[in-house]
Amino acid sequence: MVDQKEKIKVIYVMGSGRSGSTLLSIILNTVPNIVSPGEINNLPRLPQENFKCSCGDRVAECVFWSKVFERWKKNSGEYAVQSTIDNMNSFENFTSLSVWVKTLFKASVKSKSLQKHLDGIYDFLNSTLIESKKTVLVDISKNPLRAYVMSLNKNIDLRIIHLVRDGRGMAWSLNKFVKKDVKQRPIWRSALYWLVLNKMSNFVRKRAKKTLLLKYEDIVTKPNSTLEKVAEFSGIDVNPMIKSISSELVQEELHIMAGNALRKQKSIKLRLDTEWHHKMSRKKQVTFNLIAGRTMKSYGYQKISQLGS
Repeated sequence: MVDQKEKIKVIYVMGSGRSGSTLLSIILNTVPNIVSPGEINNLPRLPQENFKCSCGDRVAECVFWSKVFERWKKNSGEYAVQSTIDNMNSFENFTSLSVWVKTLFKASVKSKSLQKHLDGIYDFLNSTLIESKKTVLVDISKNPLRAYVMSLNKNIDLRIIHLVRDGRGMAWSLNKFVKKDVKQRPIWRSALYWLVLNKMSNFVRKRAKKTLLLKYEDIVTKPNSTLEKVAEFSGIDVNPMIKSISSELVQEELHIMAGNALRKQKSIKLRLDTEWHHKMSRKKQVTFNLIAGRTMKSYGYQKISQLGS
């Protein structure tokens, strides 16, 4: 068992990329007692890829993150910190079937190595909460295996949000933001990516205690009622923020270590991206529907003919 520590509250967002997790984290960051550091599963990549914090500084040079890592190392020891970061791929690599099997097996036998990893995750999250002077942390890593691993930690009051978006909109967004010199992802590959990530998320959602299925489209078109759902589900008072939210969000300086470019914008307009309805070819939409149509239907998404494409 993980040693008994002061329990911390964490909201974890899982699902596929380009599904609105960064937008959700920015909205939740406006609640006074919430901090969202972004995609925490990118910790192993920080040294090599020089990630920039949303404040503009590199994460390694950011005053806030420097204090977090300093506190983490002081409480846990430098070796334990590095071990936790290194083991993220060993226990949380959702793209590897062998890692899924290994992690599920180690959880069932309560292995010491997994318990140490759970301790390390807790210590990092707790250090972030202390330095931010907040009481609730939002992790938008999206990785469903990480959500499962965190659900094993008895010292974390974990609330899991499974965030979904119409897969065709996700596929359009993925290709819309690729660099000019990078080859676009084939539609069949985007469909498989969306399908597998959401199937994995369904698997975790059925096994976790506190979960909520949320749609990207609802966040943008019905932000107030969607936030009321999140508030009821998470036990967090978001009333002040619900009253003040409008079609445009103005960001204060945040410290989101990783996520899409939205985290660096000073203001964000809540606008539903439906560009794919008329710009994505019918052939691509049909291909996506053949691969992932049944799962999309289970989330309430309409077929092509019903959208008038």
